[in-house]
Formats: sequence, structure tokens, C-alpha cells
Amino acid sequence: MIRYLGIIFVISACTGIGINASNKLKSYRNSCRRLIEAVNSISVMIRYKQMTFYEIAGELKSQSELSQMKFIQGLPTVYSGKNTFSQEWGSSVRYDSEIGDEEKELLLCFASKLGTSDTSGQLSSLELLSEQLKRIETRRNDEYSRKGKLYRSVGLLAGIMIGIVVI
Repeated sequence: MIRYLGIIFVISACTGIGINASNKLKSYRNSCRRLIEAVNSISVMIRYKQMTFYEIAGELKSQSELSQMKFIQGLPTVYSGKNTFSQEWGSSVRYDSEIGDEEKELLLCFASKLGTSDTSGQLSSLELLSEQLKRIETRRNDEYSRKGKLYRSVGLLAGIMIGIVVI
């Protein structure tokens, strides 16, 4: 009886590991989608409302979908006197574990350009960032479609295999 309970536990644990790996891919995909939304919102706020980045950070924090991102929660809404907004942006991006490495690299590159050009320069940087994020999102969708099901299946099958070996 204990042996069978152990086998069920092993099968469940392996299946859980596979599901967790699949959910990580899904999380990266969803994070990329939210980043695209954030970049588009920032573009609108700069183009039509002439907002500063501190005002933009406050506005992003008030939007329900985007405020859930750790990256956005870490953005300052007022100047602290010690770090620039681009430095705060960079540190906020680095500490967000829900953002994939490719996305982090793009956001950090964008952070280095924050405040270094006029409005049209900022908008063209945001447009470029949005296009690059859309390419990554397409890749993330494909990756989740192919690998997500594979991870779930391999987890289950590995658990069953270990269970059979134990019997």
C-alpha cells in the first residue's frame, strides 16, 4: 500500500515539474504581451499628453493589467535626488524575474536612451522597442505551443516510468 502511494506521489511530482516548466514558458509569453502594452501606452502618453517619465510611471501603476508587473511596481513616480529615471528603470528591470532575458536586454538598452533625445527620438525608440518585443512575442508563442505540451507530457511520462521501475 505504501509503495503504491509512493508511486502516485512520484508520478504527481514529475507531472507537477512538467506543468511548472510549461507555466514558466506561458509566464514569459504573457509578460512579453504586457510589455508591448506598456510600451504602446508610454508612446501614447508621450505623444498626446506630453507626460514626463515620472508621470508615466504613476499612470502605468494605476492601470490594472500593467500594475501587476514587478518591473512597473518598481518604477519611481517622483525624483528621489540620487538616481536618474533611467537608472531606476534599469534596476527595476534587472530584479523582475518574470521578464525573459531577451526582453530584459531590450529594456535595459532602452533605459540607456531615456531622456537623451527629444520627443520624436523617444517615440522612435519606443516604436523600435515595440517591434522587437513583437518579434520576441511571436517566438514565445511558438515556443509555448511546441515546448509547453512537451514539458507536460514528459513530466507525466517520466513519473510513470519511475513508477514502473519502482514496482
